[in-house]
Amino acid sequence: MPGTPKSRIYLDSSSSAPLSTRAREAFLAALDEGWADPERLHAESRQSRALVDGAREAIAESLGAGAGSVHFTLSAFTAFDTTLSRLARARRGRQVIARTAVDRVAVIMAAERVGEVTVAAVDSRGHIKEHEWQVAVQDARTSIAVLQHASRETGAVQDVASLAEIAGSAGTPVVVDATASAGHLAIPEGWDAVIAHPADWGGVAGPGVVVLSPHARWLAGPSEPRSWAPGGISVPGILASAVALQERVEQRDLVNPRLEKMKKALSSHCASLPGVQVVEVGSHALPHIMTVVIDGIDGEALQAELDRHGVSVGSGSACTTGDYGHSHVLEAMGMPTQGNIRLGLHPGLPDDTPQIFGAALEAALTKLRSS
Repeated sequence: MPGTPKSRIYLDSSSSAPLSTRAREAFLAALDEGWADPERLHAESRQSRALVDGAREAIAESLGAGAGSVHFTLSAFTAFDTTLSRLARARRGRQVIARTAVDRVAVIMAAERVGEVTVAAVDSRGHIKEHEWQVAVQDARTSIAVLQHASRETGAVQDVASLAEIAGSAGTPVVVDATASAGHLAIPEGWDAVIAHPADWGGVAGPGVVVLSPHARWLAGPSEPRSWAPGGISVPGILASAVALQERVEQRDLVNPRLEKMKKALSSHCASLPGVQVVEVGSHALPHIMTVVIDGIDGEALQAELDRHGVSVGSGSACTTGDYGHSHVLEAMGMPTQGNIRLGLHPGLPDDTPQIFGAALEAALTKLRSS
């Protein structure tokens, strides 16, 4: 199981998580066996390509897809850029990308680069308003729709099956953002493409994963290589990520209840403190993600103070490392956008994590409010 030094508690796994022992061993083995460019023809490259093909099959099986439908990109950001542009290019004559108000920054930026954008609002728990989604995806100008499976900031899980069905009835292809949910939850059917990020399931930070359905239509640009990862990919990173995903799925029925119990204890402790509010998203939520808003406290200052107490947390938007205070996701939900911290749990955390975090949070708040 993954872990961190006992002197610290790492609660920012929505960004990245420690590699498990199995994943680390796979990474080290691939350094010895998969160092050659898998696109070449000689024996060393064929060995690297075999590792990549094995990783592709493992990821496909874990996500419930065919191996031939899995593509690797240089990052999650490029995965959104490439997927949205290629699917939209195959829908000539339609210029609008439908998305939601709680999409991650990578989706927002990619959609704006591809075409015009319509945005479906969410309710106070971060769930997409069905009527607004219906209007957006059924517009005759809409090329494709991007649908978030779960928020890497609040943990809110969308009803992907129903929302994808609405888009499908209008003939609008659906790209599901599973960068927060892959490995943690099964991904419902009804999509044309799924985008995942290994770092979010305990794999290596860096590469992105694109899964295409058999009926998905896409076109590369006239001066664009057909490869989804021009310049090549990290074979050790891909292999370690595949092993981490297999491990996460194998252990999901044991790990998720443990993390849910831990999150509940964290929520209860936070809610008991004056001026502290846990962002509520309902029962349909990721087992390992939660956000807390603290009245009158700067999120960046609290993050720094918790770090001094040996606790690592996220702050601000989950996708905007340079903007610690503002969160467009919380803003869309009608929540305060200042003074928020985000907790991301992982399987390697000790059972007394809620107690350790609670003591650190109380001490940090006491210091900040007295200064």
